Amino acid sequence: MKRFGWRVLVFITIFVAGFSIGLHSPINEIFRGGRFHLTKVLFQAESKTIVSPVAEHDLPEIFSHSLTTTNANKLSKSLELEELKTVPPEIFPVGWYDTIRHPQTPAKVSGEGINILMPYITGDLSDERVFRYLDAAEEAGVKVLLEVRRSLVESGNNLGVQNFVNTFKNHPAIFGWHLYDEPDHKKFSPSILKQLYNSIKSVDSLHPVAIVFAWYTGMVKYRDAMDIFMFDYYPCKYDLPEFGGFSGNRFQQFLQRASSYGSSEEAFWFVMQGFGEKSDGTPQANRRLPTVAEARYMFYTAITTPVDGLFFWTHYRTQQSWIDSTLTPLIKEFYENFTAISNRVQVGKISSDREDIQVNLYQDLDTEDYLIVAIHHGEDTITSEIRLSQEILGNFATKLGNYLSLYPIKNQNFIDVFEPYAVHLYKIDSSNSR
Repeated sequence: MKRFGWRVLVFITIFVAGFSIGLHSPINEIFRGGRFHLTKVLFQAESKTIVSPVAEHDLPEIFSHSLTTTNANKLSKSLELEELKTVPPEIFPVGWYDTIRHPQTPAKVSGEGINILMPYITGDLSDERVFRYLDAAEEAGVKVLLEVRRSLVESGNNLGVQNFVNTFKNHPAIFGWHLYDEPDHKKFSPSILKQLYNSIKSVDSLHPVAIVFAWYTGMVKYRDAMDIFMFDYYPCKYDLPEFGGFSGNRFQQFLQRASSYGSSEEAFWFVMQGFGEKSDGTPQANRRLPTVAEARYMFYTAITTPVDGLFFWTHYRTQQSWIDSTLTPLIKEFYENFTAISNRVQVGKISSDREDIQVNLYQDLDTEDYLIVAIHHGEDTITSEIRLSQEILGNFATKLGNYLSLYPIKNQNFIDVFEPYAVHLYKIDSSNSR
């Protein structure tokens, strides 16, 4: 398979380097659904006591709980933003589109959970400007999926593309190459991109090549020109109400169909909407920034599809207030639960009494605790019974969030209320099993 070479080299490089960004355990290579994943990552825990108030709905068996410092560590429940830990993009990329004209971006986003950037190179910018961005990324500890100069790609300049790759391929910040953006939408020649892909590989067989698509059906014609299949979809329109772009379960269906067009030969990365209104409140391309609930729904629907990486379009069109209030807390929560989510989904051990509630069960192999990701793919407020198999032992399920709510498990079931398109994360503490 064409992608194995660069991933093996990346794995060896990370292991030898000792994971300088704060990882503390060996990494084991596994495959899930034919796609490449790395797991067993440990994070530094924060120490604090958290007091949970009573949940604000009327299910009688939900009660508040005061947690000891030890339990708070184990449940990983701080959503404060200092000391945000990340994983390397070789394990799971979380990144922004950007422009090469903004070398200040890497330092800004590195403290917000971002581990990779994909800057556009537009106009006739010098190599010096590109190196300036790469140097800034290296200093910030962020990798770069570098766009190959668009003028070289669109003119089919094989020699020019090779010279471009040779110029930058040895820079420590380079993760790989962004060959082209939405060729299906622009009706760009598949044969030209295949030739350019081969030209890149002739001088750099170690770094992956990515192409981004606006329509998943179009990617098949370009399959021989990429190692990473990226798909973008921006459903939050300015003239639609909250969740208006999700009706009919279209968002989940789009992602599932896009994923089905990929194969074990390509990693599958989703590009999520991260833009909308300008600072003056006027929309860009009839889009508005996703609400907290919309962003959470899109993020975890993608994670459970599953995808191999997440990007956001685009940093120079977003607002910092949205990053601070919506995106960074979401990324932090994901990292706090990554040791479980990165493991294989536990099949056949959990279910819901409703078809519009998706439940995924994961287990942290170090603590043996379980994590449940429950997603409501519907626009009504509903009550659902979550059912666990007999081997899942625990006295209660703890719903994670700004406050911790505990749900007693009786007869291997517990009940919760779901708002429209809500995502709930629960942990089952194996040490408190019956």
